[in-house]
Amino acid sequence: GVLRQRPLEAGGLLLTTILVGVMVFGDGLTVVGLPVAPLTFVCTAPLVWAASRFRPREAATVTAVLSGIAIWGTLRGAGPFVAGTEHESLVLLQMFMGTVAMMILPAAALVEERRRIDLDHDDLLGHAQTAQAEAEGANRAKDQFLAMFSHELRNPLATMISAVSVLDRLGVHGDIAARARLAIRHQIRHLSRLVDDLVDVACV
Repeated sequence: GVLRQRPLEAGGLLLTTILVGVMVFGDGLTVVGLPVAPLTFVCTAPLVWAASRFRPREAATVTAVLSGIAIWGTLRGAGPFVAGTEHESLVLLQMFMGTVAMMILPAAALVEERRRIDLDHDDLLGHAQTAQAEAEGANRAKDQFLAMFSHELRNPLATMISAVSVLDRLGVHGDIAARARLAIRHQIRHLSRLVDDLVDVACV
């Protein structure tokens, strides 16, 4: 998973979430003399980090960790959502965290969907390239076979042509011999056309 691929980043995200949570919802900002309320939305930074770099499960986990710190700090009377009563403080906190969650979790789902589409696209591209390579290999094998087959057919044709020439030189006459030579020449031309057709197919 993503955590195994980027364990250091995941650890940094968790540590950042805890530090930001303590600073915003604890006494951290007060200790260093900074105002609390204007920096409330700083806590969304680790959530955006989780949504853009990790899966929705990790984004939900970071949201839960931050919510836990926020509740802990609010119950202690610290943080930007401390109101008149504890109940009012928790309601304000819940509204804030709910709003943040409704922004972050759908964003994480969109990022994950985009990541999945990219992976599917890469897989399809890889399959297409493999299929193309196999088709090219099959075409090369076909061309080699047809070229070899055409060459092997031309050898007996040449022998037949030579045999007819020998018969002509020997002066073998007669009606039967003439018809035989005519038939042989006709078949030679027919086979030659077939060989030429095979060569044309091999060149396509």
